[in-house]
Amino acid sequence: MFGAQNGAGGAKKKVYGLIDRVNNQLPRRNAIDQRFVMRTWFSLGDLPVRYRVNYPFQIRTLSGLKSSGPKLEDAILRTLTLVNKFGIDQSKLRRTE
Repeated sequence: MFGAQNGAGGAKKKVYGLIDRVNNQLPRRNAIDQRFVMRTWFSLGDLPVRYRVNYPFQIRTLSGLKSSGPKLEDAILRTLTLVNKFGIDQSKLRRTE
């Protein structure tokens, strides 16, 4: 998912591309956002989950996810596809912080 050659701009496009796929191309409609994706990546990638959406993408942070990025993206897509198959989608989930 993340490559050094992509820099922060390329990674940001990939994040928004994943959000679009999850929200619009899975079996049911979802409503995930950038915060969900980044916190999930950080959790699964054993990184601190102190990410804040208004912080800019940083190359230092992205390099930590470089090697595991494709696996993490696949995990998000597969998990939400399974959740959707159980009939759970944006209408059944409520976001709390």
